[in-house]
Amino acid sequence: MDSKMPVILVTGFLGAGKTTLINEMLRYLGPKGLHPALLINDFGKINIDSELIDKNYRTNIYEVSQGSIFCVCTRDQFFNAIEKIINERPVFDVLIIEATGIADTADLNDYIDQSGYDNKIEIVENICIIDAINFHKVYEILEAVKNQVRDATICVINKTDIAEKNGIDLKELEQYLRGLNDKARLIKATISKADFK
Repeated sequence: MDSKMPVILVTGFLGAGKTTLINEMLRYLGPKGLHPALLINDFGKINIDSELIDKNYRTNIYEVSQGSIFCVCTRDQFFNAIEKIINERPVFDVLIIEATGIADTADLNDYIDQSGYDNKIEIVENICIIDAINFHKVYEILEAVKNQVRDATICVINKTDIAEKNGIDLKELEQYLRGLNDKARLIKATISKADFK
């Protein structure tokens, strides 16, 4: 392999809209002739999220279950899946990784560097989906949720269409996100529809 495979990491707490965003991304990539691989991470033996992926891409799915991909307990599964994806023919153009909702991305780059895969894959975007309705309920008790925001290159604030009806001040939410990460692009979305250009 002459160049690194670009990786788009998608994080966000449970129910934020990660899988929906990935389906929207696939609808954007497909007509451009790009061939994406999908690595879906879930905790259960049955990976529900992979069942929700657009049926046209089901054969492109690789699964890591029974733990977060950033945990030592699934390390072998994760890198075995990466190895299969890298060696697949025809070659995949991009790898989209959907992390489990409570994945802690704080040590992500070190994790990849130490794996020996740093010369084969490169995270080009780290997209964190923010559930505008429920974010305030989880960020104080789960450090992983804060780290997902801190490490993101893009934060997609989802469910903005119903936020105000639920008593959410979007400007206040944006200020909080900026306090955690002032470098990430903030994008507002409804049903995970974002401008992928």
